[in-house]
Amino acid sequence: MLPLPGTWLISYTPIFQSSKLIGNNGAKVPEDFKLDGVFEAPRILTVTNLKVLGGNVVWHIFPSAGYMHASVAGQSQSKTGLGDLDVGAGIKWNSRTFHSIAALDVYMHADRGIRQG
Repeated sequence: MLPLPGTWLISYTPIFQSSKLIGNNGAKVPEDFKLDGVFEAPRILTVTNLKVLGGNVVWHIFPSAGYMHASVAGQSQSKTGLGDLDVGAGIKWNSRTFHSIAALDVYMHADRGIRQG
């Protein structure tokens, strides 16, 4: 369910750490391994009062940026950069018992940034 008309910020900030690396056979790789990372992905969402086909026009932009540091067997590397970008627009309909949205999202991969998935 989308919020009431207005501009909203939803912040996603995953932080992860790992010290275990699993090989293709499902067993732990015995190398010294560590991976740390943090991402910030603010979703800016606007629900307008403009009505189209009986529903409110909505749009969002969802940029991301992150930092990762990995070390394996004494070698290490860090990377900071922009991540992928998601933008979209649609129409939302609300009634007392039913909420729906029809939207088109465009997902743009970062060429040299940090890929999230």
